[in-house]
Amino acid sequence: MEKAMEYHNLLRELINWVGETETEVSKLDSGIGASSTDIRNELTALGDLRSLLDEKALEKEQLNQLCASLCVSSTAQQSASMKASINDLNIRWNRLYALLNERQQKMEKALLEMGQFSQAYEQLMNWIEKTQHVLNEVCVFPLFSILSS
Repeated sequence: MEKAMEYHNLLRELINWVGETETEVSKLDSGIGASSTDIRNELTALGDLRSLLDEKALEKEQLNQLCASLCVSSTAQQSASMKASINDLNIRWNRLYALLNERQQKMEKALLEMGQFSQAYEQLMNWIEKTQHVLNEVCVFPLFSILSS
């Protein structure tokens, strides 16, 4: 009986935690930040969520072991019900992990593209300055020769 109570309490706790974390991740997915600081902050938040997910994985593994232990001494119907709950939690867990990975990859790509854009912008501005300087030099000489004649 004690194992069954521990199982149900841990299951309820993990289901609630996964639900809260799914909500938190969906709020992060509102769009890619406008600045590199926004992206870095989101990457930090994603890293924190992943660390917490890894910590909670120990509790999930404990829950899976409790389920296996309880299924041995339970009826087929009780066993099927427990396994269904565990399978649902595992599916949501894996989906959450995949969402975190996908979001992190998007943020890293956005940060990389932002850096590439900044570099291309700087190169373009340097080219414009050089070209403008050359054009000024080219235009000045013909004007001087026309004016001095």
